[in-house]
Amino acid sequence: MTPLIQLLIQESPALIGFVQSLSKASNPEDPAPTSEDIIRAFDMLFANTLAKDRMLENALQAELGQ
Repeated sequence: MTPLIQLLIQESPALIGFVQSLSKASNPEDPAPTSEDIIRAFDMLFANTLAKDRMLENALQAELGQ
């Protein structure tokens, strides 16, 4: 397992909290997603190759400042 994956696993509670706060800021009227909702969404994201491609493309464009 790579150090980055280990870090993501170690920091998963903070990442889940971050996603919950983003969701609340984006949709203040909706209830915050549960930890299980977020984990399921990540699982679906990484299972979907098109979503992976888009996520990677967005990350690379952000890194390049485009």
